[in-house]
Amino acid sequence: GLNTTPRGDSYEYRYRKTSPVIAKIDYNYADKYLLSGSFRRDGSSNAFGPANKYGNFSSVSAGWRISQESFVRNKISWLSDLKLRVGWGTLGNDNIRDFGFLTSYSADLFNAGYPIDGSNTGFSPGLRLNSIGNPNIKWEQSTTTNVGLDASLFNNTINLVVDVYNRKTTDLLYERQLDPTSNGNISRQPVNIGEMKNKGVDVALSYRANFSKDFRFDAGLTFSLYKNQWEK
Repeated sequence: GLNTTPRGDSYEYRYRKTSPVIAKIDYNYADKYLLSGSFRRDGSSNAFGPANKYGNFSSVSAGWRISQESFVRNKISWLSDLKLRVGWGTLGNDNIRDFGFLTSYSADLFNAGYPIDGSNTGFSPGLRLNSIGNPNIKWEQSTTTNVGLDASLFNNTINLVVDVYNRKTTDLLYERQLDPTSNGNISRQPVNIGEMKNKGVDVALSYRANFSKDFRFDAGLTFSLYKNQWEK
């Protein structure tokens, strides 16, 4: 008769990203002076080890609506709105493979098999090194400083948005290949390596006109100029 051995398999995967602390404050005085601030503490369940599981990220921005000032309002007829903005903030990135902070092993018949019972015809699966963990892997962080100008002209027919920004990203997440001659065929190891700087200018100009009740015309023009610099 046919001799079979019962076998069962199961698989469960969980991933959680949480922000246990979120705070935000907005302030508006006379529709001229605007202030906003936020703070968040993000946690990633699988990307980082216990010591680096959480990251703290904050931002603050201020705006000055110049068009509401007495020396501008009702004195420049073609200026519908003019606002100056300044902002600073940090963001986190956890886009790295799961459980890279742990060293793991795999049961492998073909690459780690061994005739432990002395048989010349059969091999028993053995354990081989699958990955070398990096317990110090942590959040990648981007800090951006931005200065912007928003202008609406001629009863909001022409709109102009100008942004000048400076962004610095530190502890870049990267999966490096370890030397196979000394480590064997193992997975890439996640590391924080180097930093990147981005500087740029974004300009958006749009025009809107209503020629009749059923006909409206919109046109837009965008311009971007940026420079990237990477450092180890």
